[in-house]
Amino acid sequence: MFKKRRRLRKKVCIWKFKCLEKPVKKQRVQITEEKVSGDNKGAVKRRNHEKNRWLVTKNHSVTHSHVRTVNGLSDSVSERKNQNVNGAIVKIAPSKKRKEVPKVDLDEESLRVWKLLMENDGSGPVETDKDKEEWWERQREIFRGRVESFLAKMHLIQGNRRFSRWKGSVTDSVVGAFLTQNVSDHLSSSAFMSVAARFPAKWQISRKKNSKSEKKQEKKTHWEQVRKSNCKTGSTKTDENCMDAVDWDAVRRCTIEELANVIAKRGMNNMLAEKIKDFLDRMYKDHGTLDLEWLRYAPPDVAKEFLLSFDRMGLKSVECIRLLTLHHHAFPVDTNVGRVATRLGWVPLQPLPDALRIHLLNAYPMVDTIQKYLYPRLCTLDQRTLYELHYQLITFGKVFCTKIKPNCNACPMKAECRHYASAVAASRPALPGSVSNVTSITPVGSEQNCSMFSMTTSSSGSSDHVKTCDPIIEVPSSPEPEINDTQPIIGDIEDLCVESDDEIPIIQLNVEEFRETLKNTHNISLPEGDEPKALVALYEESTTFRVARAKFITKLRTFHIVYELPDSHPILAGFDKREDDDPSPYLLRVWHPDELPKSLENTENRASNSCNDDQEETFKGTILIPCRTANRGKFPLNGTYFQVNEVFADYETSHFPIDIPSHMLRKLTTRALGCGLSTTSIFKGLSRGDIMHLFWRGSICVRSFNRKTRQADNLHKRLYMSKTKTIIAAENRKSKR
Repeated sequence: MFKKRRRLRKKVCIWKFKCLEKPVKKQRVQITEEKVSGDNKGAVKRRNHEKNRWLVTKNHSVTHSHVRTVNGLSDSVSERKNQNVNGAIVKIAPSKKRKEVPKVDLDEESLRVWKLLMENDGSGPVETDKDKEEWWERQREIFRGRVESFLAKMHLIQGNRRFSRWKGSVTDSVVGAFLTQNVSDHLSSSAFMSVAARFPAKWQISRKKNSKSEKKQEKKTHWEQVRKSNCKTGSTKTDENCMDAVDWDAVRRCTIEELANVIAKRGMNNMLAEKIKDFLDRMYKDHGTLDLEWLRYAPPDVAKEFLLSFDRMGLKSVECIRLLTLHHHAFPVDTNVGRVATRLGWVPLQPLPDALRIHLLNAYPMVDTIQKYLYPRLCTLDQRTLYELHYQLITFGKVFCTKIKPNCNACPMKAECRHYASAVAASRPALPGSVSNVTSITPVGSEQNCSMFSMTTSSSGSSDHVKTCDPIIEVPSSPEPEINDTQPIIGDIEDLCVESDDEIPIIQLNVEEFRETLKNTHNISLPEGDEPKALVALYEESTTFRVARAKFITKLRTFHIVYELPDSHPILAGFDKREDDDPSPYLLRVWHPDELPKSLENTENRASNSCNDDQEETFKGTILIPCRTANRGKFPLNGTYFQVNEVFADYETSHFPIDIPSHMLRKLTTRALGCGLSTTSIFKGLSRGDIMHLFWRGSICVRSFNRKTRQADNLHKRLYMSKTKTIIAAENRKSKR
């Protein structure tokens, strides 16, 4: 009863609002008012009655759900009057302040040179004064040294990422640039593979049709004249390396809904489908063809202006097409490149607000402003160096310098990294009781060690002044230890009773004292002859130590030992021939019987048919296909979506592993394989040596590949989850049902 009275003495006003997506004409808002009352029963009745009291508001929509307690009713009434709401008390939450994005400290000279480089595509010289020219030479020499140091370290750890040409057309790269906007490379590459699988290339047939039926629709526009003039200067013969990977005419003729369903897994599919359709429709309307190979022979400034004329095509996308596909002199800056350049200190920042440290930044400057500062300093490098730098920076941002929790301990660039220096400085504790300024009274003559700020005392006749000085702390040197010749010199235990190197030292043990110690301290009594057994650790915890493990690490990645298959291996019968320029071989993952469910024990396979001995032992295995071979060497933007050692798990053999005779596994070399949901999840938290080994003597796998439909799919759980027993048990239950 006492608790109930205590509750009733409080004046409580609770508002509950229900979230609505669309405004409605009427909405019920429940208001409960509890007042102080001496009669407990009456108060309880009044409270129950007021719980069922409702107020109706008209033409008002509530977008947030709030529950609030107020100590007085007068405050709620005044608040209702101030907010001018018909019959309802609505809490208006204060708008959250948006965090300021750091800005690049751009000088006028960098902007001037940037504009001049954009006019002549960076290939021609820029007119500057002699003083400024010397300054630019020093700046470019500094960045040339930074780039050379970065590429040397990355080549040693992340492998060779020098230029190696992939097949594909310019139209493929333009659509691929649309798909890469605001999404990871894993999703964008899978989306393009889905488009290529749904609309397979029929380039020669569509080319003939367009040449006959579309001549009447050609219009003499400005870009059409430019296209014709560059087609005459360029080669008219079709190069096999420049063929389309997709039938773009079929994509143009399909509906937006159909194209959006194909790229649904990528996200933002409706908007992207509209972008791609608008691009293809304009090409067909203005030029009567979807061929953009004439851009390879056009001047760089003309190609850049033409690509920027398309709607929703930004500078970053255009620079990617120019550098990676057209092989022009350019340097695109995406989110990974901008984040790495900011953390390494390659880009100066304006003073951060509220003394915010750089390692606490959640956002980074706009990529366009970073490019305006970097490109004038990198424009003297050749195109192949810019290509390798761009590729290495993207990989470095995925492996080491991730946005959240970067792997700073294993980073090879932490010596010159501002992010790492800021994080280390913040982790060090400050000295206790440190005072920046000390006020003292010193004579006028002794001002050489004092601060520049001083205050005169109130007495005019005094010659002393009050000064603010920095403290001078003198730490005495540590006393040297005194050597006493009378003390005996204690040697190592290995030197006792050892006359030669071949002699084994003997340690005399007092067995009786040892028994008494065990009995008194640990209450253990030993029989005679069991003394050597007691010389081990009594508890297992005393000989081990706990190692900190990453959270949910087993759900993100697994590591396997796989076999490298030669191109002529009989297991690869029916698979595509490996591309000549593909650096990764076919791989084979052999499964242990405990790693597979019982339903896969009787799986038949062609590999077992080549075995003559019926009693020969067989194993279950999964084939992994090199990504370049899976895409038949064709992909937009020169295949920079993938890692150089990336492979795809075969969809069929992942779900139904094949039987492999034991004699087919003889004399096969092995290598490491890292499987996960993304490249970042595979390398997260690894040491520098493990990352180097996985790049040089290993492979990674983040998706599966269906050879029948030629579409990318998710990895089987057996490959990227280490808790295989749980998966096997679940599959066994499904098979029983």
